[in-house]
Amino acid sequence: MQKSFLHVKKRAPGSYLFVVLLIGAILAFGLWIFVSVNPFQPTNPFLRQVTIGQSVIGDWRYGGADPNGAMKFYDAYQYVTIPANSPKFAADGEFVTLDGHTPSTLTFEPAYESEIIGPASYVWILLAVAAVLALVWRKSRLTSAKMRKQRKRMPSFRHKMK
Repeated sequence: MQKSFLHVKKRAPGSYLFVVLLIGAILAFGLWIFVSVNPFQPTNPFLRQVTIGQSVIGDWRYGGADPNGAMKFYDAYQYVTIPANSPKFAADGEFVTLDGHTPSTLTFEPAYESEIIGPASYVWILLAVAAVLALVWRKSRLTSAKMRKQRKRMPSFRHKMK
């Protein structure tokens, strides 16, 4: 029996999953790049804006600005005033980069989002783990299929010993 030249070899079961994960990773990477460098975006997407009484870092809240322009921050135990031209505010071992403020609002960039890599790192780690799991699963499926084929080919000697 001859095989036709159009005969398509059957794919391994995990190859479709791997291709879907690869396409998903490429789409996620493209979307991340588009959001990061979108020229039509009027402001930085990682900036946050809070009003008086809203949290900035943990329990620290924005308290507005005094008549001289100095920014006020408070938590349950302390009250801190920093100069109007200060580029950062640090409290409880964390910091934020200040972008601008008015007497009633504060615009800042959280430290964990100061780097573009920060928010996307969890997505990349998840995709890498999924790809490795897909490869391991595919490899185990291929080796188990080979083992089944070898078992079928091996002659049984029990029947001949009688």
